[in-house]
Amino acid sequence: MFILSNASNSGASFNYPPVNNTGAYIPVPKKIKPQPLPVSGIDFFFAAVVLVFSVFFVSTALFSGFFKLGFTVSYVLYFIISTVYSVKKGDVNFSVYGITCGVLALSAAGVFTFFTDILINMILLVLIVFLNSMYLLSLRAANIYSGGSYLSLIDAIKFVFYIPFRYLPLTARSLFSRKGKNKKALYILLGILISVPIAAVVTVLLVSSDAAFEGLVTFVFKNIGLTFLKLVLGIAAFPFVFTQLFALRYDLVKNDKAMVIKDSTKVQKLQPIIGNTILCVVSVIYIIYLFSQTAYFFSAFSGFLPNGYSVSQYARRGFFEMCAVSVINAGIVYLSMLLLKRTDNKLLNRFSKALLIFISLFSVVFISTALSKMWMYINRYGFTYKRLLTSVFMIILIITFVLLILKIIFKKFPFAALLAVFVCAVVIAVGYADISRVCAKYNNYVTETRIVFNMDGYYAMDLDDSAIPYVVELVETDGEKLRGPIQTWLYDRWFEDYYEKHNRDEVKSVFAYNYSKSSITETFKRLEKKYNYKSHYALHGDKPYENGYFYNYEGYLWELENPEDSVEYVD
Repeated sequence: MFILSNASNSGASFNYPPVNNTGAYIPVPKKIKPQPLPVSGIDFFFAAVVLVFSVFFVSTALFSGFFKLGFTVSYVLYFIISTVYSVKKGDVNFSVYGITCGVLALSAAGVFTFFTDILINMILLVLIVFLNSMYLLSLRAANIYSGGSYLSLIDAIKFVFYIPFRYLPLTARSLFSRKGKNKKALYILLGILISVPIAAVVTVLLVSSDAAFEGLVTFVFKNIGLTFLKLVLGIAAFPFVFTQLFALRYDLVKNDKAMVIKDSTKVQKLQPIIGNTILCVVSVIYIIYLFSQTAYFFSAFSGFLPNGYSVSQYARRGFFEMCAVSVINAGIVYLSMLLLKRTDNKLLNRFSKALLIFISLFSVVFISTALSKMWMYINRYGFTYKRLLTSVFMIILIITFVLLILKIIFKKFPFAALLAVFVCAVVIAVGYADISRVCAKYNNYVTETRIVFNMDGYYAMDLDDSAIPYVVELVETDGEKLRGPIQTWLYDRWFEDYYEKHNRDEVKSVFAYNYSKSSITETFKRLEKKYNYKSHYALHGDKPYENGYFYNYEGYLWELENPEDSVEYVD
């Protein structure tokens, strides 16, 4: 008889078969693979369409410049393809929230054709992914959580990152099983693979026999390596794109119960007395703070600057204070609404609501003061990219707390849905308004009208190409402080966005079009001639300045009016 030692002592582990009380062996059930779904001709047709689209997207959106016309066209095509294929006749669910998300997604994609603001476009890209997910899920009623719920983020993440990998094997088995029509699809694919080497041999023979055909083939395969890369990446993306739509069409997404969050109604509730005590303490602290900081807190509304502060310090301190307080207050209000237990005592419930409303109103006032400090800063020194963007952010926060107050008062108020739509709409509006262009136009106005006397030319360093036509107007204004940085920035933009690209030997794609890029061509031609950029580049390459300025014999380079003037760089 052998005795096995304890696994923890010997370092070995043993897996014994399960037994019942009688000692009989219980077989472990095998995991059954899902059976292939009965597909039809429409599935094969759209599989081919999605394959072509994937290659097209990689070629036009990724390799022709991501934030260009190619992305806009690609997304519109995807929107149409996904809408037509994912829904079935007579089995579609239209909702106001879902359609709104779809319209917003299409609007956001349009920004890429006009402007090239990297930060805004990256934010828009994330919003497009979210809005598109909400739109498609709502069409099939496949979202786990109600449209507009904050948990809808879980639905979007699951749809984008989980579903394509989870159902890829099932999609492949359904399309290429060895039964009926599916078997024919395999034969077609095999025929395409066999035809590739035959087509290559025939092409070589025709090239050697005809000069015209040889010229055509040479043109087509001039960038064969890049073309092959686009084809490979497009084919690699195809299975995941099609699986996502296939799973949506056949209700695999709707029936998948992964990533389900526990219902908030089942969360352990906090007794109202405890919760109200906490809220009272916080409210009293805020009241004391308001009285103790009255002069400092509200001084920005009257344009008064406290002693010991510069305008920039005053605005920055107000902004960071606002961010910290807003995060804390939003957390307090949200957790209170989630955890506070409702009682039959209406007076107690109203007292809880009153405390939450007070904290939210305090947040609105606090953010408004921070916004007024920022505008005091802007009134003295003009717009910059960051000043305008932070102002928009604070306006969004104010509206957020206003919507939160409405949610506190009216329990069924669709707070999350309206907030999502509002934030997306504001970001899209900012994208079309173009922060860089707004900054440049505003600064031109306040400089010319002498409303602002302290303009710093370094503001241009953060702007996008769309601002160039307006920034050029400031080059001839008085003051080296303003002209130097602007001229330096203009030379950098000329070299990176115009000179280099116009000297490349490459085929220009129509999908690489962008309004901002194309609208600055004439401006750069004029600058190139007026300030002799080519001569400067010939002497010094892409090193345009020292200590932030151009130099020559006479002084600053932008004083040169004659293109034939020589340029000397002072090291």
